[in-house]
Amino acid sequence: MVGLWLSSFAVAADDLDKRHELDALLAKANAANLGSSGSPAFHLRLQLHAEHITARPIDGTYDEVWSAPDAWRRETAFPEFKQLETGDQDGRWVDRSLDFRPHPVYLVARLLDSLMAPVAPADEKVLKLHLEKKEGMKLQCADLGTGPAHHTLCFDERGLLFSSEYASFQAEYHDYQKFGEAMFPRKLSVYQNRERVLEINVAELSTPSEKLTQFPRRAASALQLTPCERWEAGLPVKKVAPQYPEEARRNHLQGTVLLYALVSADGTVQKVRLLQGAGATLDQAAAEAVAHWVYAPTDCGGKRSLAVEIEVQVNFALSY
Repeated sequence: MVGLWLSSFAVAADDLDKRHELDALLAKANAANLGSSGSPAFHLRLQLHAEHITARPIDGTYDEVWSAPDAWRRETAFPEFKQLETGDQDGRWVDRSLDFRPHPVYLVARLLDSLMAPVAPADEKVLKLHLEKKEGMKLQCADLGTGPAHHTLCFDERGLLFSSEYASFQAEYHDYQKFGEAMFPRKLSVYQNRERVLEINVAELSTPSEKLTQFPRRAASALQLTPCERWEAGLPVKKVAPQYPEEARRNHLQGTVLLYALVSADGTVQKVRLLQGAGATLDQAAAEAVAHWVYAPTDCGGKRSLAVEIEVQVNFALSY
């Protein structure tokens, strides 16, 4: 019994050491980010290129003016789509030309969020700390996980975030430039299933003029959303299993349906939109099921729950 207790204590101490080491890496990376504590105002313009996730390759732009945590504006534009996102003392607001967020826009936001605020949730265990070598650089990497979900963060020798990987999503950050005391990569990429689907290049990173930091009033049509994103929705507290359509079975149809969902403050799904389909019958079956799911209210740093946008994958596969 004593030996077992000592063994358990050693494992717990090792876990604590790994968590402290990872926390130190995260603190160093966050301290170098734009918008960190004491950071000066900035104007960031990006050129966006998406492919393989749209009907054809498309180019877009991203324009952010940040003055303070409660005073900023982000504009994202792709062909036939425009979005204005603002932050003020009342929270985070979104006004867009469509009633949902297209997948490339989701990826842009996730890519930047993973860079500006890399985190390791307290409920994720640090599975392993290890060294890797990629593109001639030595990287310090951390594998984290809870249940079947795994997440990997890698930092370069300066302590800057090199990559963030979760399931099929992988973000990479290259060619950092200095801005005041902060650092920001000139090139950013998103990979899905090891295929590059989004490429971003910095067009401008500068101090904004006084005119740019005089933010207009938000639009009356703007939707208030939670100030923190919940990228991975996890398992809903109530889940209705999609029914495999008989017609699809007979025709041996299978595939993955990607859906946009707006989850209200109480956890119910308020809106579902198709992002990528696998055929009309499978798309409809997936949307009908997800519309009845219920999620736990979003925990956002102790602040009151608000609506949150997520993406949901529904896989249809036939067994032989």
